[in-house]
Amino acid sequence: MIKGLIFDLDGTLLDLHFDLKLVEKRLQKLLSTSQPFDGLLTKIQLLTKENEDLAKKAWEIIDDVETSLIPNITLYPETIPVLTRLHEKYPIVLVTFQGRSPTDVILKKFALLHFFQHSITRDEELRREKTPILNPMFFREKQLIAAIQFLNFSREEILFVGDKMNDLEAALKVGCKNLIIRRRYNPIPGHVVIKDLEAIFEFIDRF
Repeated sequence: MIKGLIFDLDGTLLDLHFDLKLVEKRLQKLLSTSQPFDGLLTKIQLLTKENEDLAKKAWEIIDDVETSLIPNITLYPETIPVLTRLHEKYPIVLVTFQGRSPTDVILKKFALLHFFQHSITRDEELRREKTPILNPMFFREKQLIAAIQFLNFSREEILFVGDKMNDLEAALKVGCKNLIIRRRYNPIPGHVVIKDLEAIFEFIDRF
């Protein structure tokens, strides 16, 4: 039986419309590199691991871009109704690759803050992790472990809802239940994929 929930933010509850090109040129200039930043979190960690001041400036660029995108965010229409129903029955934790500052602004702007007992952003994990995390799945895995510890239920009693393959991989590694949302439905053999948040109610009592 599910006793607690963990939600991803971007792509699950809303669409940040994050555009890598918006940050890539600024980061390349700051870090004196022509390398692409397709693995954004990992690349910043690798290129700044010996320079805390440089790392701080790089993350400030990401925060600045994420904050600039807030006026254009799309909140999925079912997000608030679904969270309202779930919040009445379950404690909910948010995990996100976004920074603490833009996350707090987003949650307040869209009246989402009160749904979550706790939130874990990339900033908390970056402060804990002293060596580069070479795979986004490992980063998400650490966030899930922190969320599970906060909820204080067994892993089998917790459901994580995300939208990417690294979300699925991290949930499987950690051992919590999972649903992957793909609004442009694309099944993943052997796993439950849902088209919108409303479908959570179809599956949550089956776990």
